[in-house]
Amino acid sequence: MLFPQQNDRRNRLDLSGLWEFQLDPDEVGETEGWFAGLAAPRTIAVPASWNEQFEDTRDYMGVTWYLQQLYVPSSWQGDRIHLRVGSANYAAKVWVNGRHVGSHEGGHLPFTLDVTDAVQWQGENTIAIQVENKLMSTRVPAGSMSGDKPTGFMNNYPDTTF
Repeated sequence: MLFPQQNDRRNRLDLSGLWEFQLDPDEVGETEGWFAGLAAPRTIAVPASWNEQFEDTRDYMGVTWYLQQLYVPSSWQGDRIHLRVGSANYAAKVWVNGRHVGSHEGGHLPFTLDVTDAVQWQGENTIAIQVENKLMSTRVPAGSMSGDKPTGFMNNYPDTTF
């Protein structure tokens, strides 16, 4: 997947930074609606692995949640809004404003979801990402990858077919 570049027509909102984060070892978050707000969040830096940020998450394998609130620029209204996740190892489900907008499996690749219909133009938007990284014989084991590009952001595109 080519890395989207900022230009006069394509704008980017960098989502790197501090997010709310919570482990979900009992896998109750989806049932309890954590996509609208986490029960007991702590702050985590994104992009980065949760395994290296907290002592109690060093060896954690299972379900986690990330949550971020943001405003989408009103100048993007009328365009298609895509959310790009640089990597979520291994399986991810994504919600915007409580609405499930898509899923992805394959932890070492970026993925993009069209979130236009879930965006609120007159207020704050909540992005929630559930990540599950259980070891399975059918999956590539977790590893470390880095680069010089931000790995999470939103883009706007003209509302046309390409």
